[in-house]
Amino acid sequence: MTTTFDQTRAFMRLPQALGLAVLVLFAPVGIFLPALVGSVFDIPASRFGITEQNFFMWVLVAQATALALVITLIAGRLKRQGAPWSRVGLRHVSVGRAALWVAGGMLFGLFSLVLLALVAGLLGATSSAPSEQETVTTFGPVWSQILITVVMAPLIEEILFRGIILQRLLETMSHPWWAIVVSALIFAVVHLDPVRIVLLLPIGLFLGVMYRRFDSIVPGIALHAAWNLLVVLVR
Repeated sequence: MTTTFDQTRAFMRLPQALGLAVLVLFAPVGIFLPALVGSVFDIPASRFGITEQNFFMWVLVAQATALALVITLIAGRLKRQGAPWSRVGLRHVSVGRAALWVAGGMLFGLFSLVLLALVAGLLGATSSAPSEQETVTTFGPVWSQILITVVMAPLIEEILFRGIILQRLLETMSHPWWAIVVSALIFAVVHLDPVRIVLLLPIGLFLGVMYRRFDSIVPGIALHAAWNLLVVLVR
């Protein structure tokens, strides 16, 4: 029996999407837990099988597992609802127009990065929690950095934060701008770094505007990947 796609039906409840986003984002961070617990008792990370030589492989496995989990859960839900992948924002867009927005987003991101540096300097603050980008750059070769931060992370995060969470907010909130602002706040806060929020919030806003403009997460994935690639190359 063929399932008829109901466009008015919510693809995923907001609490479910938020829970999935937290799970995915903390999959790489979970690698630190044994070492953090061990540090309390002066136990070296190597006792837990974590070394500089294999650390990036743990990150890669965690990120790949998170990606597989997201794709599997979303594919299963789409199949049960009889919905196409466009339900989570995977739609074709004009390449030329999208490229202009990606270029604009990169400039906007660089401006936000300067703002972050100024705020951090004024506050005398530093980033408290290493992101997966920083972790992989420190311990892993370039190919692993690109695979994790340029391929996997943009796809996972754009599906979750724009394709599901923002879309759900757009369906339930009274004004699109409120939905974009709330989704950007969620995107920034769940990374659990007070300093980096200054950068993630405006980037989240820009990605939300892009999604609203194109009705697709494809340009956002391209911008997200381009930004992470720049981070990898600069570091």
